[in-house]
Amino acid sequence: MTVEVTVCHFRMAESFEGAAAGEAEEMTWNDFTVPQLKEELSVRGLETTGNKAELVARLETYDSGELSSVC
Repeated sequence: MTVEVTVCHFRMAESFEGAAAGEAEEMTWNDFTVPQLKEELSVRGLETTGNKAELVARLETYDSGELSSVC
């Protein structure tokens, strides 16, 4: 039997592909695709509808602590 567990956590990470250690650029929500943004919103228990700008804004608001998690 396979069990899938969803964990509430911040999964945004630095991208080290093609960059030397310490020189990696930090990813922003704008670097994610719409399906990836919707996945991140879903994990946080937030609404997943809207265009990319709305999804990014919702995640940024959540990250600033203005929205609470359902987890």
